[in-house]
Amino acid sequence: MSLRNAIASPPQPGEAASSVIALSRPEAEQLSTLALTPFSTTDPELIALARALRGDPDLIFEWVYNTIVTLPQRGSLKGPLGTFLDGCGTSVDQAELMAVLLRQAGLTPTFVTGRISLTVAELTSWLGTDTSPGSVWTLLATGGLNPTVLPNLSSPVVSAQIDWAWVKVSIGGTAYVFDPAKKVYLRKSGVSNIAARLGYSRAPFLSSALSGAIINPNDIRSVNRGNIRTQIDGYANALFQDLLTNQPDAGPDDILGDASIMPLPLNTRRRDTSLTYVVGTPTDQPDVPSTLRTRLTVTVPGASSIVFNSSDIYGRRLSLFLIAPSEPCFRWMAACNGPAQLSRLVQTCRSASSLTTPIRERRRTRVARKPSKLRLAAPLSSATVGGPWAERALNAIAEFWSRIP
Repeated sequence: MSLRNAIASPPQPGEAASSVIALSRPEAEQLSTLALTPFSTTDPELIALARALRGDPDLIFEWVYNTIVTLPQRGSLKGPLGTFLDGCGTSVDQAELMAVLLRQAGLTPTFVTGRISLTVAELTSWLGTDTSPGSVWTLLATGGLNPTVLPNLSSPVVSAQIDWAWVKVSIGGTAYVFDPAKKVYLRKSGVSNIAARLGYSRAPFLSSALSGAIINPNDIRSVNRGNIRTQIDGYANALFQDLLTNQPDAGPDDILGDASIMPLPLNTRRRDTSLTYVVGTPTDQPDVPSTLRTRLTVTVPGASSIVFNSSDIYGRRLSLFLIAPSEPCFRWMAACNGPAQLSRLVQTCRSASSLTTPIRERRRTRVARKPSKLRLAAPLSSATVGGPWAERALNAIAEFWSRIP
C-alpha cells in the first residue's frame, strides 16, 4: 500500500473497525524526517508561494511585511496557512509563516521570542487608539501581550513594551534577524461629525422609538419598530446625499476609517544582525513553543476528548465518522501541516518489525492537508456507546469545518 493510498482514502461503510496503515521502511523514514523537521509543510499554497518568491529571504520578508496585517494578540492563532489565507496574524503567526517559507528556501530558521518597545506614534498608528494609557494598555492587555506602558498608567503614553516574536536565520555564515510583524501603518480617520451628516439627534430619536412603548423599571416593551426603521432609513439617505455631494469618490475606508500597511520599497534588502527595539535578552527556540499555541478541545459523547492546535486545523476540514460493521469506531479525518505530533506514530511504525501497526492514536497527527488525510481510529465497545446502534449512528455522524477567527 502506498503512503498516499494509506492516508488519503476515506473510511468506507462495512470497513473493519481497526484500520491498519502499512508503511514501507523508506516511507516511514520519510515521515520520520518530516516529523522531526521544524517549520516543514506540505501545504501546496505555501510551497507555491515560496517558489514564486524564488526562495529569496529578502523577497520572503518583503512579502510577509507588505501583505500580512498584525493582530494585537499574543501567541499562535491561525498558523502559517491561516495567516496566508486571511492576510492577518499575530507576531507569532507571521514569524512562523516566514520560517516555513525560509525552510522551503533551503534555510534553517530559528524562532525567537522576547519583548520589544514601541513608540507612541507606532502604537497609535497600529492600534488606532489615542495616547491615553487606558485605551493603549487595555487593548494590548486584552490581547495578552503583557504590556508595560511608560511612563505610567496616569499619564499620556510615551512608549510601551510588549511580548513579541520574530525569526533568525543564517545566510552566508551570518545570522540575520527578521521581524515581519512590526510595520508602519497609514491610517485614515474616516468622516468627521458623523452625527450632523446623518441628521441624528438623540432626543428626537428616542422619542420616536418609544412612542407607544410600555416602560417599566426593569424593561421596555412594545418599542415602535416602524418609527425606528423610518429614522434609520432617513439617516442612511441623508449620509448618502452628503457623500454624493461632498465626497463622491470616497470608498469605505474614507468613510469608516482604516489603516493600511506602508509597503517597503521594491527590492528592499533589510538584513539586520539585531533589532534595536528589543528589550532584554531574547530567547531562541527551535520551533514555536507549545505555551504559545492556542488549543481546541473537541469532546464527542462516548469518546475521549481530542485536542487540536488552532494553527494545525485553521482553514482545514475536520470530519467525524462513525462506522460499525461489528464495532463502533470514531475516526477523525484531519488535514495537517507540519511535524509536531507525527513523531510518536512514526516511531511506533518504525519499531514494528513489519512496519505495520494499527493506529489507536487519538491526538491530532500532522502529515498532509487535503486531499491527503490521515485516519485516526478510536474504537469503542458497544457498551461504552449505549442505545441502539442505528440511533447512535444517526446521532453521532457529524461533519464540520473548523475555522477559528
